[in-house]
Amino acid sequence: MTGHQDDFLSADQDALLDSLLAEQGLTASLNPAQVGAHAETVLTPNPADRYEPFPLTDIQQGYWLGRGAGFELGAVSCYGYIEVDGPALDPARLEQSVAALVARHDMMRMRVLPSGEQQVLAHLPGPLVQIQDFRSLPLPSVTARLEETRTGMAQQVIDASRAPLFDIRLSLLPGGESRLHLGLDALICDQSGLRLILRDLVMAYHSLDSQRQGALPPPAAVTFRDYVLAARQQQQGPAYKAARAYWLGRLDDLAPAPDLPRARPWGTIGTPTFDRVETRLAPPLWAAFQAHAADHGVTPSCALAAAFALALKRWSRQERLTLNLTLFDRQPLHPEINEVVGDFTSVTLLEIDTREGPDFGALGRAVQGRLMEAIEYSAFSGVEVLRELGRRTGRAGQALTPVVFTSMLGLGRFAAAKGDAAPAREIPESFGRRGYTLSETPQVALDHHLN
Repeated sequence: MTGHQDDFLSADQDALLDSLLAEQGLTASLNPAQVGAHAETVLTPNPADRYEPFPLTDIQQGYWLGRGAGFELGAVSCYGYIEVDGPALDPARLEQSVAALVARHDMMRMRVLPSGEQQVLAHLPGPLVQIQDFRSLPLPSVTARLEETRTGMAQQVIDASRAPLFDIRLSLLPGGESRLHLGLDALICDQSGLRLILRDLVMAYHSLDSQRQGALPPPAAVTFRDYVLAARQQQQGPAYKAARAYWLGRLDDLAPAPDLPRARPWGTIGTPTFDRVETRLAPPLWAAFQAHAADHGVTPSCALAAAFALALKRWSRQERLTLNLTLFDRQPLHPEINEVVGDFTSVTLLEIDTREGPDFGALGRAVQGRLMEAIEYSAFSGVEVLRELGRRTGRAGQALTPVVFTSMLGLGRFAAAKGDAAPAREIPESFGRRGYTLSETPQVALDHHLN
């Protein structure tokens, strides 16, 4: 049903190809009529209808429906929570900054209607920031209150029918410190959007003068609504029809998701909770791995996908398996599209047969070929594939591909080259330091995330 958005990431599909297939100077030789079906569309901004309802994207609809308790691994939203610690922020100044941010980005004022459409509101009433003053409390009480805030915010499901779909709180702490708590539903933004939000929030805060006059650039001429409506035109084009035929032709023989050992069936878990486990490769080890992958003509992302598949094979005892692969699908349909907050994410399915090739290098090349093929036919999204698979097998509502592979390797330099916002973790020290982070996604059990 749903895809995934572990860290809210988005970039255009060319960047995806560059990052996955050109990390070592490789070139993708894909059919240009099939790669990036949005190239067939023309985006014309329509400011007159800015506040009219418009359809959810496939991934947004998956996130919206996945919030329901009737789905396996459901009853959660696709949601990210971030804490920023640093010198005490001024509450009034922060409120004004958030107001400027909300005024600039339409999707910060979005809600989902009962019809399953989304709508941008013209204005949001304040206050937009909840202030918590813990400055006079003893340290044990401060710690307890901060933990209470973290637990409540990190696992909440914001009512999608009411704007805003974000939760911003400021905890004022003893010693001239503060903690900014930021919770965002992925219905309104992805990682690229998060970078824009943090960039503009910091910019607005630091630009305010003593009269509370701040400056942010005017809203982009194009909106997420314009983009979504233009993107839907692809379903009338040959690339979409070819991709649909390709995936429907593969459904009967598509490998299942890894059947990982678990204490009980997914359907009996109720509301899942998420934990983040992180490890880092030492620079010499990572350099050696990249060199080894390059020697075999394989990008690091594809080599790591092959390694992940081998680990999954061991635990699931399956030689063939299918992963849910995050795609970063912001298409360059307008010169200002990189200034638009929205959820541009898509997903596709990556089938891996661990028997392909006599060695790890050969398996990596096989995975790379499968990835190129999946991207070539990605106009028919993974969400649509899973819907059709659920109908054919009578498993609608089940978590059909709960194991996700997400790679952001190499995307930073392409974002910089496009003039995109700085990575979300690059917050100026004068504003704060990014601390605790957690994300969750409906119908996802395991996400292997590379950064």
